[in-house]
Amino acid sequence: MRMDRVERLVRELASQGLDAAIVSYGANLYYLTGFYEEGSERHLSLTIDREGSINLVVPKLYEAQVLRDMGISGDHESSTVSLCVWEDHEGPYRCVDKVVSELRGRGFRRVAVEGGMRSSFLIDIISRAGGDLSFIDGDPILYRLRMIKDEAEIEKISESCRALVRVFEEFISRLNISGSTREIDLANLLRSVALELGYSLSFDPIVSSGPNTAYPHYRFGYRRISRGDVIIVDFGIDLDHYKSDFTRVLSVGAPSSRVEELYTRVREAQRRAIDSIKEGVRASDIDRAARGYLAEWGLDRYFIHRTGHGLGLEIHEKPDISAGDPTVVREGMVFTVEPGVYFEGGFGLRVEDTVIVGSGGPYIATEYERDIVRV
Repeated sequence: MRMDRVERLVRELASQGLDAAIVSYGANLYYLTGFYEEGSERHLSLTIDREGSINLVVPKLYEAQVLRDMGISGDHESSTVSLCVWEDHEGPYRCVDKVVSELRGRGFRRVAVEGGMRSSFLIDIISRAGGDLSFIDGDPILYRLRMIKDEAEIEKISESCRALVRVFEEFISRLNISGSTREIDLANLLRSVALELGYSLSFDPIVSSGPNTAYPHYRFGYRRISRGDVIIVDFGIDLDHYKSDFTRVLSVGAPSSRVEELYTRVREAQRRAIDSIKEGVRASDIDRAARGYLAEWGLDRYFIHRTGHGLGLEIHEKPDISAGDPTVVREGMVFTVEPGVYFEGGFGLRVEDTVIVGSGGPYIATEYERDIVRV
């Protein structure tokens, strides 16, 4: 159990006039406890109230793993965590009733629930609260806690970024595009290189080519890659649950003068955005730096997404590097900077790096040449 982070959450609850917070499988649970499981149909929930009491509902299946990873004493009664274990034959309701009764008994009413909690788990809780508890979206509080990374988290993300560059370098060295090469072949090569080097990808990669590059979140398909195509490769590495993110543009043979010209604009937009990063500016200011530059060339209408996003335990976290996010940038934040332009029926171009905000300004953690890579 990571009590320093639990204590920060308790202070945040008090400052927001909230009585408790409930999280389940995934990033928030790992952040607060050290136990990670992607998800399950079995109800698992962690409840922390504003007085610092901790209640954990755990399926028997995970009991031993939870005790080990959270550092909880096997003697549930003497532990700082009140642990209620349920078995498959009975269901979680006895344990959920116990948590709800304790919240009621303390006169608590306002409960923050993470947005990603499985709806059936929330229904378990609501159905037993009988209208005595009110529930609000807990994501703003939880993301605020996780937005500033500590030194250990920064090192994990930095290591993930270094691994990403190693994988990309090896991927490029093995590329051998022929007339039969398809997008899926490149995606599979990227996956296999990562696995051979001992890493896993943080999300299903984007390997788009030709006209498919005009769709920012197109993944990959069976299109055959041709000479003269541009290719977008967008991927990340997951290292001990911490993510990195990165995009580069490849060209099969020499890119056209139009592609080179537009890519120069995109790369300069990224440079200006990164140069604008410092403590005290707003996330929206960084977006404005990139978008404003592209507007000077009449390209802003082809820039159809935000300039970047936070990342850490999840590939998309806060802050949003967008016109609508007033978050003030602080040391310890980590986010992407990834301007792009997209011409439907033609092609798209994007360059992306993971950026860490340090005491001396921004640090590009995914350091690799930003020119178009000719293959």
